[in-house]
Amino acid sequence: AGGFSADGPLDCPEDGAAGPAFEVIYLLEARDEQVARLRTRLDALGDSLVVVGGDGLWHVHVHVDDAGAAVEAGVEAGRPYRIRITHFATESGHDVRVQAEPAQRAVVVVVPGDGLAGLCTEAGATTVIARP
Repeated sequence: AGGFSADGPLDCPEDGAAGPAFEVIYLLEARDEQVARLRTRLDALGDSLVVVGGDGLWHVHVHVDDAGAAVEAGVEAGRPYRIRITHFATESGHDVRVQAEPAQRAVVVVVPGDGLAGLCTEAGATTVIARP
C-alpha cells in the first residue's frame, strides 16, 4: 500500500511557507507533574500546542515535524492512547518530497491488521502485519 519513505525527513511546503508536517493528537493518562514536563518537551518540538484536562486524563494536540518524538514524549509522561497522526501534505493534496540523505532512525511496527497498518504506514513507519 502507499505510504511515506523512511529515507529522510519530509519536506512539505504549503504555498511557499514551510510548517510542521504532522498533527499529533492523543489522550494521555498522567500525573500533573509529568504533564508540565510534557508541555515543555512538546513546545520545543513544534507549535499549535494544546494540553487540556486534569485529574489524570489529558487531551494532547501539537503540530510537529517528528511525529514519533511527540508520541515518545507522551509515553515518557504516562500512557497515551487513541493516538491520531495526520500528515498535512496527504490531507491537503500537496506533493511529498523526501530528502536523499539516509535516515538515522527507522520505525518498524508489528500490527494485528490492515487498519492499524495503514495508519502506521501513513505516519512513516514500515509495517509488518502479524494476525493473531
